[in-house]
Amino acid sequence: MEAGGKGAVRWIVTASLPGGKQVTLTAYNAPTPDADATRNSPPLNVPLLKKIALAPQWNDEAYLKAMERPFPSR
Repeated sequence: MEAGGKGAVRWIVTASLPGGKQVTLTAYNAPTPDADATRNSPPLNVPLLKKIALAPQWNDEAYLKAMERPFPSR
């Protein structure tokens, strides 16, 4: 699927999980969605995106709470 920049490719995987949750992951072959491509394909392939989207951690409330913490500033 074409994205914004020249030669840019976007791969999207959406998984519907128990309890009504949805996880959507996107991978680009460019540094930002509107930039030109810097590689032939996104760094994460579709099978890996699916594996991440279907990971059981998305149903673990403690894991999700830990992900809400802000990144440390540099």
